[in-house]
Amino acid sequence: MSVNPQNAAPAEPSKAVPASGGLRRTLLKSTAHYAVAMFVSQGSGFLRVYVAAKVLGPAVFGVWLGLRLIIDYGAHLHLGVVFGMHRNVPLLRGQGDLAGADRAARTSFSFVLGMALLASACTAFAGAIWPRPSERGILFAIAAVLFVNLMRGHLQTAFKTENRFRELSTTSFIGAGVTVATLPLTYYAGLPGFVWGLFLQGLAEDAFLALRSGLPRLGIDRAALRHLLAVGLPAMAIVVASTLLTSIDRTVILERLDPVRLGHYGIAFIVATNFMISLAGIPHAVIYPRLTERYGRTGRREELAPLVLEPLSVMSVGFAALVAAGAIALPPLVRLFLPQFTPGIEAAQIALFGTYSYAVVGVLQACFYTLNWQKAYLAILLGAAGVSYLLARLFVGLWPGLPAVAAGCSLGLLLYMVAVVIGAFLIMGRTLREGLRALGRTLLPLGYSLACVLAFDAVAGRFLPPESIRRGLIGEGVLLVAMGPWLYLSLRKLAGR
Repeated sequence: MSVNPQNAAPAEPSKAVPASGGLRRTLLKSTAHYAVAMFVSQGSGFLRVYVAAKVLGPAVFGVWLGLRLIIDYGAHLHLGVVFGMHRNVPLLRGQGDLAGADRAARTSFSFVLGMALLASACTAFAGAIWPRPSERGILFAIAAVLFVNLMRGHLQTAFKTENRFRELSTTSFIGAGVTVATLPLTYYAGLPGFVWGLFLQGLAEDAFLALRSGLPRLGIDRAALRHLLAVGLPAMAIVVASTLLTSIDRTVILERLDPVRLGHYGIAFIVATNFMISLAGIPHAVIYPRLTERYGRTGRREELAPLVLEPLSVMSVGFAALVAAGAIALPPLVRLFLPQFTPGIEAAQIALFGTYSYAVVGVLQACFYTLNWQKAYLAILLGAAGVSYLLARLFVGLWPGLPAVAAGCSLGLLLYMVAVVIGAFLIMGRTLREGLRALGRTLLPLGYSLACVLAFDAVAGRFLPPESIRRGLIGEGVLLVAMGPWLYLSLRKLAGR
């Protein structure tokens, strides 16, 4: 049950137990190893998507982006049981209830296995009766991907509950190797080969994790399942709402335009959705334990604001510089490496600046979790998704084209940022004026970086074509001069706290 922090009693002060030097070194080594593994995994994934876009072309790649929604939403068919296991298993072990922890893990595995089989069977059946025989193989491949993805979600979470991050890192390296090894499938078999490559990557990772841990006995404990669902369903609702918010653009393009233009929009998906949104989770992961520890020690919600103000300031400048650099680099890079996708450049630039609003508030998302205001955060996500959908539909109706979709979704994300910033400060017991000041400090770097890009384009456009590599290099240099000192001072101020 969610507890309103306004009525919650302060927590008892906790005594910090210093970690030994050996434990600290182990944690640092594991963290570094895991970070490198994730970087390698992200790099191999980017390479795979680039090869797919290059080989398949806009029309087929657009079909894939539409089908990708099945995989994105299908990953949540565990109904939150995996999230419940992530919380309950370590908690039960810490309480000495090893039998209860085993029941929770066994129940999660059995439930996820059943849902994976059901999802795969339904998708395969849809493929069997699909009216166009040439597309049935793709649906069969997606059915296989759904199965391995759901099982991988359980297995990876089980390893996290045991703090076995080194083995998870090895899994990422294995997956990256399989990704590279299966790239020829896209060349030889097109889209079905690409999707089967996804399956082989997931299968290799699942096999490694299963061999390292062994599979638990099958069996569902009803009481354990109720507890897992009670914890996991709210978390799953937030994840599904986040997926909805970040996929509105693809949905509207499929509804109002066509797969070819969705393929052109793939540049926005590769750069904005894949890269920027993956970065959005990093600030949340870093700040959340710190906020939770402080609130658990003092029980004073107003003391959380200083912990997020400086990180928010640094993230604002950093992400603003990043999206501006991406917007300048996109035209020459796309024309050089993916010339078929040049019609999507303008929409991708707009989407980059729009995604800033989602990525920058990662530090403030943690406040809603720490203070048990998840329902309010869910309402913000759903409201922003609804606004994004309506604006994108309205804009594409008035000005048919990809930039209109990107602009509508970007405005929806901007409203999401406004609600998160102001809402976070209010639930921390701060005034509306303080929230508005924080919002202004968050919007200022975005406005400044956008002005830098527009001013550079206006001047450089008189002398150099957009696809010029020289123009891109000069633009990055100008941006470094314009935003480098600001970013340096923000980092220095944060380091001095």
